[in-house]
Amino acid sequence: MKKLSYNESFIRPERVEINAKGVKRSYRFLHISDAHVAVASENASDEERALAEKQAKRWSLGVLTSTCAFEEMLKYVRHVHPDALLIAGDAVDYQDEATADWMGERLAALKNEGIDTLYAFGNHEGASYVESIPDYRAYYYLYFAVMGGDPSFQIMDLGDLLIVSVEDSMRDITESQLERMKAVCSLAKEREISIILLLHVPICTEELAPSVLKIWGPSFMIGSLAEDSPTVHEFCNLIKSEDSPIAAVLAGHIHYSQKGYVSPGRMQYVSAPAFEGFVYDITVNGENNKY
Repeated sequence: MKKLSYNESFIRPERVEINAKGVKRSYRFLHISDAHVAVASENASDEERALAEKQAKRWSLGVLTSTCAFEEMLKYVRHVHPDALLIAGDAVDYQDEATADWMGERLAALKNEGIDTLYAFGNHEGASYVESIPDYRAYYYLYFAVMGGDPSFQIMDLGDLLIVSVEDSMRDITESQLERMKAVCSLAKEREISIILLLHVPICTEELAPSVLKIWGPSFMIGSLAEDSPTVHEFCNLIKSEDSPIAAVLAGHIHYSQKGYVSPGRMQYVSAPAFEGFVYDITVNGENNKY
């Protein structure tokens, strides 16, 4: 298949390498976040259409709307043709079936071309851009097709590597998510393989906290507040534990890139927005060590 040319002046890839125990081959993944696409349906009202256009223009560098920027990103994805595209939430910014369908059609097209995707549910998938919202999980149904039928917890099993997405968009981890994460960690240890964890809201770390606290405040990380739920703190401790099979954490949400240790030997990569053309180009290599 002929690779599509992409706007090299717009797309800003940053190469990183992750070593993962148990991996028998080299993998290449693209990790993006915060595309903030907004598309109104054909039968939308003038008011609805105006809101979608406003959201698409809001997230822009003055040249491309967020929706057009994502189209450019897709060209880069096709050019690279990675093993998978990993989206850390907030791919959309307008809660309408048309936007969800638009995104779903494009991710399905990638799938048909041999590029898998793992798409984490973000707070904007849950309509946090409106002032008063119902339970954000009411919007889960729009993403069942592209999130494996369960946006709260998804697993991509590559045989020698697990990529796990846990929905933390509203800074909470449920008992069910925590128990499933424990079970997946146990499974990875039994199989002597590693996990790459995909979140929307990043885990609070000593390296990340100073800048996030200055720009956004503690609510833009999980595990950053004493009043965070016990399940959130237990989840974070599970990820950071010395014997955890987590090889790396991928996240977004804060709208700038940051790399730092979530625990010794285990990095967290937080992506700058896709509407700015930022993408982590990740190579995962194996190690011969065992747990």
